[in-house]
Amino acid sequence: MDIQLVAAANSYPFDWPAFWDYLMNPSSLIVKGLVLTVIIAIISQVLGVLIGLAAAPGLRDLRTDSGRYLRALSERGRLYGRDRQGRN
Repeated sequence: MDIQLVAAANSYPFDWPAFWDYLMNPSSLIVKGLVLTVIIAIISQVLGVLIGLAAAPGLRDLRTDSGRYLRALSERGRLYGRDRQGRN
């Protein structure tokens, strides 16, 4: 079955001149779509930064909690006779 798919894909004559024509002389619809895509990407980046900045103060507690957790794990490791590099 895979051989048939490859043969079918290779049997299609690709029209390279038409491709280059559309690439070098895009229609207004393509240009509008490209501009809209870039605008949406910029708006998404700005919203992501704003949401991240708004959420950052609430994440400060998570950072301190994770620090306590890691300190507890390192102390537990020392209780079992391991040093900081994990050696006995």
